[in-house]
Amino acid sequence: TAEGYLADDLLRRPDGGEDHYQEHLRDAAGRAGDAIVLVAADNSKLLGTVTWCPVGSALRELATEPDQAEFRMLSVGATARRRGVGRALVQACLDRAKDHRMREVVICSLPQMHNAHALYGSFGFVRSPDLDWSPAPSVELWGFRLPLDH
Repeated sequence: TAEGYLADDLLRRPDGGEDHYQEHLRDAAGRAGDAIVLVAADNSKLLGTVTWCPVGSALRELATEPDQAEFRMLSVGATARRRGVGRALVQACLDRAKDHRMREVVICSLPQMHNAHALYGSFGFVRSPDLDWSPAPSVELWGFRLPLDH
């Protein structure tokens, strides 16, 4: 997960120091204890990953209602991009949300993640400033939502 963030230089603080979020991104086993870590692989090569945050997971940040779904930390390795990996991982999350009869999916993203925003937009996610928040000083996250039809 960290590889994709590092490839896009997303783990450097404004002062040039290393962001401690990298430790969290590298801890897939820890996330898997409280969420579901989905992976995309080609034979034995890991291509990408996303963390699905079911109801009750402490990793849910924006989904505060039991009929809201959330996923986090979507990441595709630099060499696996433009192959549909991110799209497949988002679709897997949307399928889970629909299977669980969720009303909507809410997610957040760094403002500079333009490729991710384009991907989310292609699924119909819309920017929702009411979901914007800051988990740490100098870190701003933009919110997005996708209403689901059943």
